[in-house]
Amino acid sequence: MLPSRSPLLRPLRALVALAAVVTVSLLAACGAIGAPAGGAGVADPTVFHPGAPYTGKFAAGAVLQEGGTYYMVGTTVAHLNLPVMTSTDLQHWYARPAIPDYADFGGGPSYNEAMLTKPAWAWQVATRGTVPVMSQWAPSIAHIGEQYVVAFSAATADDTAGDRDSCIGLATSVDPLGPYAPQDAPLTCNPESRTGAIDPDFFTDPRTGQQYLLWKDNGSRGSRPPYLMMRELDATGTAWAPGSRPHPLITQTLPWEDNLVENASMFYARGRYVLLYSAGHYTTADYKIGYAVCTSPVGGCVKHRRPLLATSGRIAGPGTPDAFRDTAGRIRMAYSAWTRGLVGAASGRHTHIATLAIGRHGVVRLVDRGGA
Repeated sequence: MLPSRSPLLRPLRALVALAAVVTVSLLAACGAIGAPAGGAGVADPTVFHPGAPYTGKFAAGAVLQEGGTYYMVGTTVAHLNLPVMTSTDLQHWYARPAIPDYADFGGGPSYNEAMLTKPAWAWQVATRGTVPVMSQWAPSIAHIGEQYVVAFSAATADDTAGDRDSCIGLATSVDPLGPYAPQDAPLTCNPESRTGAIDPDFFTDPRTGQQYLLWKDNGSRGSRPPYLMMRELDATGTAWAPGSRPHPLITQTLPWEDNLVENASMFYARGRYVLLYSAGHYTTADYKIGYAVCTSPVGGCVKHRRPLLATSGRIAGPGTPDAFRDTAGRIRMAYSAWTRGLVGAASGRHTHIATLAIGRHGVVRLVDRGGA
């Protein structure tokens, strides 16, 4: 595990921070982070309770592996701008310890906040103590240069009417656990679209070392369809590379995609660039994960005609794939899914960890889906 750069706490706060570490079980029965734990659950499933297994929702998780430790950031839950977890085995997960002076930010023993403030451009949905809380979802995390960078989607205005104009923002920290400081301005928006730009994901080309950002551009009303896009980042990962431009990768074309593709992730293996993506509507059991094989990070993508993962067993509506390598070099995929029979329930979606393999001809195989 990377050493924490946070300042030492005073004795009392150190005890509070220790009490705040919350085990999150990747349950053997269902392989899900935050899955229900039978009769041993806690009263409130959305709060990180000291000393108790976390049984609430944790969706759209993105994973960074460094030095044998896995760091996972996720969508806003329990009025946290950026919840974060750590694991050393992809089975047992721990919430971030309390930040020094957590009481000043309206937290408590269950504090798990990695972003102490929201950017000014993001819509404020609530206040937790003195912390303004935004509507944040589908983040990604990367170690670029001397710092850690998180990319995230955030609403820019009240979305209760379904018109969630969205932008993609960036935040940086010297510690993978944060706290992360958001940049003043968003990296990209799409004011021509009803729902803007969403679902960022970092990709580093292992052949060249070039950093990219993958995201969904929701197109323009009546004139331009939504596309999954890719663009080069500069050496800091906090701005577009000079002279770069957005490259469209894929849009919805297959019947099973239900006229919607989103939330994608790319990995490189066996000489091929593989684009994982979500299709359909995440609130239903028809949400699925598909993939395309691309000739480069910025194009030449050909879709596999069938889904890679769909509703089966105890998981329903799988989506939001995030590809990463584990400590053994295997291709892993974090993804979110409902528990079958509880689609749309308040308990929410949970994160699973699957194992993938790619064949000689670029066919991706699901070795282990990480769920019953």
